[in-house]
Amino acid sequence: MASLQSEIAHYVGQGFQVTSQTADSAALVKPKKFSLLAFFLMLGVFYLPFYAAKKPETVYLRLEGDRVKRSGGKWSLGRLAAEKMRS
Repeated sequence: MASLQSEIAHYVGQGFQVTSQTADSAALVKPKKFSLLAFFLMLGVFYLPFYAAKKPETVYLRLEGDRVKRSGGKWSLGRLAAEKMRS
């Protein structure tokens, strides 16, 4: 049969800390550790749907006389399509 002291030593070796101890009992706590790897994995899980829903941004350049007209972006693509239909 294992002694209380050897069991305590086993858990302390695994990173637990003794918070209280009597002759026939002991309470041990393992402090939580911050995992950078887990943090980045969870961050990736939340970022992936956002990235998947994102659309590529498009810019259209058109020469009008001696000037280059620029259009594009998220809000002006509809206007550009309407201009093309009128032309």
